[in-house]
Amino acid sequence: MLKSINIFMKLYILLIIVLIFSAMIPRCFAGEKGQSMVHKLVINGVDRSYIVYKPAVANTEGLPLMVVLHGGLGNASHMEKRTGMNDIADSGRFIVAYPNGTGGRLPAMQDQRTWNAGSCCGRAMRQNIDDVLFIKRVIEDIHSRYAIDTSRVYVAGMSNGAM
Repeated sequence: MLKSINIFMKLYILLIIVLIFSAMIPRCFAGEKGQSMVHKLVINGVDRSYIVYKPAVANTEGLPLMVVLHGGLGNASHMEKRTGMNDIADSGRFIVAYPNGTGGRLPAMQDQRTWNAGSCCGRAMRQNIDDVLFIKRVIEDIHSRYAIDTSRVYVAGMSNGAM
């Protein structure tokens, strides 16, 4: 009886060790993660910002750029977390930019941002903010930092960011 308990305990411990190492395997083979950074620009006297995600590759020269625009009342940080685009960038080898639209006047609304889509939306439209110029400058700024392939710049957006 005692011998069968010892064998059971050894098998149980072996099973635990196998499970622990099994849980670690995906981390061992997962690619290295890149890095997100916030950059700031002044466009027509207005402070603007964007987040850029650089995948963990030795050389970013010649990589494509994906610009991802948040929806109305969203922001770059929210869009970065919500889309999962950084994980795709790591495997697909491209850089991602998440520009911030224009925030509300009240401090409580600064992270609720919109884009000027001509006939919509919020403060960006009312103040005739030149978001096209801003996106162009974001692309130029990223090109100066990472030497991206400017013939492979793509833009995606949701809601107000897709207008």
